[in-house]
Amino acid sequence: MGKVGGLLGMMALLPVFQVLNMITLNHNLQLANIQKVFAEDGNFIPELAESEQVYYRNRIAQIIKNISHYSELLK
Repeated sequence: MGKVGGLLGMMALLPVFQVLNMITLNHNLQLANIQKVFAEDGNFIPELAESEQVYYRNRIAQIIKNISHYSELLK
């Protein structure tokens, strides 16, 4: 399904998770086109503009913050 395949898969699984009484996160934790941002060594690809690097750093920090918040709630 291209760019939205993962999102559609997640949306299809949400009702299943709810029936199984699994906890789902309310926040959007996805990063679009991440395969075009990082090289195999985990660093940003050299062609990526500084502004895009700042965006992805901030987005990743926000995702980690949200995951940390939920993990604290579930202790």
